[in-house]
Amino acid sequence: MKKILFCDLDGTLLPRGKKSISKDVLAEIKRITAKGALFAVTSGRSYDELKALFSSLSQDVIFICLDGALAIYRDCVIYKNRLCKIEAGRLISLSPRATVFGRTKTLNFDENTNSVLRTQMLNTLGSEVFKVATLDSPKKSEIARICYNRDGICEYVNHSADKGAAAKAVCNKFCINPENAIALGDGENDIALLSAVGTAYKMADCHESLHDIPAKTVEDVLEFLKKI
Repeated sequence: MKKILFCDLDGTLLPRGKKSISKDVLAEIKRITAKGALFAVTSGRSYDELKALFSSLSQDVIFICLDGALAIYRDCVIYKNRLCKIEAGRLISLSPRATVFGRTKTLNFDENTNSVLRTQMLNTLGSEVFKVATLDSPKKSEIARICYNRDGICEYVNHSADKGAAAKAVCNKFCINPENAIALGDGENDIALLSAVGTAYKMADCHESLHDIPAKTVEDVLEFLKKI
């Protein structure tokens, strides 16, 4: 029976305050995949950011990016849940500073980017719009959901995009029953992920929103990986 482990990045594989993943953690991930199991990193970050962090394992790891809006394996898209480009345009028009994430391209807008230029830049992504981040207060939307809202930053994805939905899609892609999958997370955006698998783990210092989630506690991610 093929196994898959979904693991959050920031605060989990990558401790808070650190900019690179430890060699020991990377070695354990390599060991896990060498045994034939699948390993998926889940994050709100873009594909390019994740690929750079896991450069030595870029062909071994599944990348679930942009809060579950996109999943890529060996440079091929295996799942995507796009955000309506028209809605993305509306959201960035309401904020002086914004970022729009495509599959491999990221667009940055500031106070000097007028509406015409914003539209032209957005059109370079075609229909491949997956996430919008704004330096502004949250805006109501019937199409997008807020996946992050903290420190003046508000991020949006498709209303049906989350790590849990992406995990289920990846399991389906590789013919794995989600009940046989394992997941580890530490933040609010991991709740859907932990609820989508059969065996859930949360970091001991996880966000308070996970305190009541039925999951086993992990003190040290390296020791956890060694037992997989």
